[in-house]
Amino acid sequence: ASSDADGWIVALGDMPFIAPATIAAVRERLERGVLIAAPMLRATGRRGHPAGFSRALWAELAEIDGEEGARGVIARHRARIVLIEVDDPGIVKDIDTRADLQIESPG
Repeated sequence: ASSDADGWIVALGDMPFIAPATIAAVRERLERGVLIAAPMLRATGRRGHPAGFSRALWAELAEIDGEEGARGVIARHRARIVLIEVDDPGIVKDIDTRADLQIESPG
């Protein structure tokens, strides 16, 4: 991460099915000046990944240590998260086993 960036999108390596359009939507909200942006699966209302963070959060992000990741930052600023409704199930599908790599066919 670069401390001089205008913002950051944090994506998890075990979530390879996130659509590029979803990442672009998070970036676009950051460019509009939101503090935190995250996609939400329209069908379920479940928040997913990736999360985007404004430059204003650099100090808090730089202090993150360990497995918790940015959860604490998100919790502290919960009221200011902008949720982006998407139809992208990749935002909630992580890969933990070989079986998770199976792509489900639609319908």
